[in-house]
Amino acid sequence: MKGRIGLIIKYINRQGINSLSNSISPLKRTKMPDVVTKSSSKMLVKSRFQPTLAIRQRIYSLAVVRRITAFAITIFLVIINSNSPVSGIGIKGENLPQPIANGQIIQTTGDVGIQRNGHTIHPKIGTIIYPGDKLLTANESQIIVQCANLSTQSISAGKNQANTCPSETEETCTPGTYKCPHRGEITWKSNIPYIISPRRTAILNDKPILRWNPVPGAKVYTVNVEGKGVKWTTKVGDTQIIYPGEPPLKPDTPYLLTVEADTGVSSLDEPVSVGGINFTLLEAQKAQEIRTQSAQIAQQSWNEEAKAIAVANLYSKNSLNGEAIATLESSGIHTAPIYRQIGHRYFYYLALIPQAKEYYTKAITIADSEDIEEQTQIQYSLGKVEVALGNKDEAVRWFTLALKGYQMLGYSEQIDEVERQLRGVNSDGK
Repeated sequence: MKGRIGLIIKYINRQGINSLSNSISPLKRTKMPDVVTKSSSKMLVKSRFQPTLAIRQRIYSLAVVRRITAFAITIFLVIINSNSPVSGIGIKGENLPQPIANGQIIQTTGDVGIQRNGHTIHPKIGTIIYPGDKLLTANESQIIVQCANLSTQSISAGKNQANTCPSETEETCTPGTYKCPHRGEITWKSNIPYIISPRRTAILNDKPILRWNPVPGAKVYTVNVEGKGVKWTTKVGDTQIIYPGEPPLKPDTPYLLTVEADTGVSSLDEPVSVGGINFTLLEAQKAQEIRTQSAQIAQQSWNEEAKAIAVANLYSKNSLNGEAIATLESSGIHTAPIYRQIGHRYFYYLALIPQAKEYYTKAITIADSEDIEEQTQIQYSLGKVEVALGNKDEAVRWFTLALKGYQMLGYSEQIDEVERQLRGVNSDGK
């Protein structure tokens, strides 16, 4: 990030504040001329030179303003370019931000490929696509893509077609809610009855299955659901129970599930996550719209794997994070991209670290060595998981591998982020 900051400041100094809005993007490493030159004048200046001195002082003042403004804009850019959980593909040898994925391959038939940055990737079910990708289909082959806006496209046999999904921008969300993915800066506790579901999600069913982590030695759990108009409690010996529906849950109202084991530990012992671990019931009309869309997907001529991915994406689009995970887990799809996406949903949305590690580990085990983007993103994610679990050596190992991958891809922002993570891990270890 330091390199980008320096370039921005230099560019602003050269072009001036008035042209800033038209000049930030095409940054170039050009030596900037000095704004103010040293004066050879004596300390005492004759009166006829006073106008020249005033002009020079004004130039100097403007230069100072430009530098201050450049610094402020730089800080602003650093703030808005926070580390969001997005995936991308850069151009080797160039320092670029990660582009934002705008689609996903949900079904392939025959010999297909993705041409990206001068090399060809053999996609798996669930492989993410980006603006600029070219989709390749040999004879008797086909690719079906679901775009980020949930529309679908079919690339028929013998076509070499550019990715025509609409470009995406980073989704905005309200900080402090489960709809905003957290940044992963958490420390995990495993020996408590932490909530597995529902947490940090909307739900379709007003009688959800309540699940939590088993605690060694615990025989009885006290289960509570609380929210506006609801205060329900029961005791069970199992690690799950179906909410009976009484008192009824109200749509768009946050509820909190808590569990206490008879050993004295509680789900409230879990480190606090931004947005908490509340859940909400979708409004009835919205829930019916989603069920209708899901039924329409089921009528498509796609295979069952493609339908499962499409439905999971529909759920995710509507903050049904738990439903999306359950759909993918039961789909029978065993590819690195899908495992990574399940891991992402567990890590960034549900904030469940052990489950995220399980799927990231599955993903890296079967990841295609030719797909540097996929492999690097999994390595980086494993680094963040190990930090949360307190495994510093493993975190350093994964971050180091991810750094090499991002350097090959030329992702300057991710390079800076991984280096920051490494500095943080190393400083904590001292």
